[in-house]
Amino acid sequence: MRAVTAREIREICEVRRVLECQATRIACGRLGLAELHSIGDELRWLRSQPSPIWAELIDRARAVDSRLHDLIAASCGNAFLAQELGRLKTLFRAFRDVSYVHHESRTTTRRLADEAGEHLAIVEELIRGDGRAASKAMVQHHPQRRALLVARHAPPPVEHTDVAAPPAFRWS
Repeated sequence: MRAVTAREIREICEVRRVLECQATRIACGRLGLAELHSIGDELRWLRSQPSPIWAELIDRARAVDSRLHDLIAASCGNAFLAQELGRLKTLFRAFRDVSYVHHESRTTTRRLADEAGEHLAIVEELIRGDGRAASKAMVQHHPQRRALLVARHAPPPVEHTDVAAPPAFRWS
């Protein structure tokens, strides 16, 4: 298996952010309002749950996360952009899912609630029909996710100068 470095995670997240923000902007007005309202209702419900049960809701949170991001990609009207987001989706979701499985803690449950809020901000702007504001909400969502993934998957900094390369995250 190949190691994944913190730099690679950051770079993948940067590319995904650029592509997904563009997809969000151009998908606005093309998305079904009923689907957006359904996703919004699910996000509001998730946010209303008490934090002690968030660990039980990880699968549901993952599903609504995937549903929103997939809907945006499928609705952007640009087949190449949707295809590239699909390629990145597989890798990014692997990072996300490993993160959820290996870090079921108070931080994860807090982050899930925060992500539901970030996703809800995107959905609400899409419902309003404001592509720029929806894209801005997506921009604000991505740095939080990137920081979390890098922190969870990247090795701690190496303090020894005699080490050739820092250890990297390995899929197991």
